[in-house]
Amino acid sequence: MVVLLVLTGVISLGGKSDEDEVRSIVHRGVETFNTRDFRGAYDLLSPTEKAECSFEDYQGLMNSVLSAVDGQAIDARNIRVEVDTNEAIASYDLYVGDDFLTHSVDDVYMKEGGRWYDFDEDDSC
Repeated sequence: MVVLLVLTGVISLGGKSDEDEVRSIVHRGVETFNTRDFRGAYDLLSPTEKAECSFEDYQGLMNSVLSAVDGQAIDARNIRVEVDTNEAIASYDLYVGDDFLTHSVDDVYMKEGGRWYDFDEDDSC
């Protein structure tokens, strides 16, 4: 029975769950934003999205977001993830300090080549 559960992905033997992997990407995205590591943030995007969005365009978008929060650090809280095979949906609350900024609903993450990536459904930055 345990072998069947492992093979079907219901339980894992020591590895992170897909949900944990996606949560980790959300946290890394926040960390790279807060440290202004836009190249690191760009590397979290799926290869499909990178084909549609140059690093320069992405960096411009991140600078716009940075201006919108007056250069302050952000934090993602209450992260919820639902996985369906190679696609995941994450929602979370963004805060600047203790102040609620916005609720992010239905951010899409895709698993490509066995790895999870941030993915923008409209294929743009």
